Amino acid sequence: MISEIEIRNFRCFEETRISGFRRVNLIGGLNNSGKTALLEALYLNASVETKCVVNLMRFRREDLEFAKSIPEKAWSNFFFNQNNISPAIIKSKGSDEDVDLKIWCDDSAENFFLKFEDEFEKNEDLDEDLIEIKDLLSNNQYKKAALHLTWYINGKKIPQLSLIATSKGIISKELKFPSTKQVKFIPAALRTSKSALAREFDMSELSGNTDKVLEAIKLIDSSIKEAKTLSIGEPTLYLKKEGGVYLPISLYGEAVSKVADFILRIVNHQGHILLIDEIENGIHYTHQPRLWEMLFKLAVEFDIQIFATTHSLEMIRAFAETGLQQEDKEMAAYIELTRHIRTGQITGIAREPKELEYTLRRGVGVRGEQ
Repeated sequence: MISEIEIRNFRCFEETRISGFRRVNLIGGLNNSGKTALLEALYLNASVETKCVVNLMRFRREDLEFAKSIPEKAWSNFFFNQNNISPAIIKSKGSDEDVDLKIWCDDSAENFFLKFEDEFEKNEDLDEDLIEIKDLLSNNQYKKAALHLTWYINGKKIPQLSLIATSKGIISKELKFPSTKQVKFIPAALRTSKSALAREFDMSELSGNTDKVLEAIKLIDSSIKEAKTLSIGEPTLYLKKEGGVYLPISLYGEAVSKVADFILRIVNHQGHILLIDEIENGIHYTHQPRLWEMLFKLAVEFDIQIFATTHSLEMIRAFAETGLQQEDKEMAAYIELTRHIRTGQITGIAREPKELEYTLRRGVGVRGEQ
């Protein structure tokens, strides 16, 4: 599990170190205090693949057409104050793995081009995609900007991965490398597709864990009795109330879909890291304590480390109460993001549930209030 992270020149972080992470972590703070950016740093650090970069652009709803229009600016938002002259550094320390990630930009496609050379030389009959890539990389009339990522896992360097933004779009040469950490990100602004949710449910059925998914759904609506996937058109997860008919899960409201998504990511991906942005969205405060009870329980059962963000004081109170009930008093941590009064740097204050509950009882702000 990750116990601390150091972030430099990434998003809104100029230079920040946060320690005290536990198995279940809730992150709070004012708007624009870096909560989502912290999840993104964790996501990049643990992913060890280039598609995570494009995923973050999609999660942020960045216009990929902008990257085509001005390729040289495609990667600027990943750097503090868009300073892509200096590299971004994300370092994590954990019980089983230390990971250092370096991210930097240049306008050269040379290193990226070398990754395709073997395919160019070995294949006399190149497919159209490879021919187009070759032309793009070798033609100087197209503007290009390269984003390079290098991971060091327990001191061992992973071969550099790169993406190229061009006037024709973003190109990546995807390679996957072994890491003991895998990560799943549930963004606040995007809902998991019907087919993806159905696929996850089918996976849980194969492993015998659908009962846990249905139990979580019943936390939100106790009248729901059955769940199954149907492939009439797009594969979809359907739910049925007692005496009712099967209806698509999307008709039961945002909270049911979100909670099902949370639990499916846990039961299907043992040993992973789960990142949840704005966990409170759509979930009524009366359901929040029982949701935390289930998340704490399943995090242990499936060896998951959870990082979630929130703006909600009610969600923070429910987290503190659930954390106090755990036998393992070091299982949970609340991380308050705030800015240093003198330097303006983002800092993270870690509180165990007992300290958090005491602070809440005294009426002291825990969401970045000065």
